[in-house]
Amino acid sequence: MAIRTQQSISGFIATDPQLTYTERGEARLYARFGQENYRREQDGSFTKGEPTFGNLVMYRATAERAYE
Repeated sequence: MAIRTQQSISGFIATDPQLTYTERGEARLYARFGQENYRREQDGSFTKGEPTFGNLVMYRATAERAYE
């Protein structure tokens, strides 16, 4: 039995997205994304930490829709 899942990311696009095409002519979107980090303090307040960054890569129709 397969379990269907979905993945999501909450953050911001840190670089200009780049739409390129593979040798087979398939669309490929590349961008760096960032996510803000906060630390909860003992008094209940939050302190903003350094953001973390990752690579976002999409292919085919999803890449083209995201680039638009």
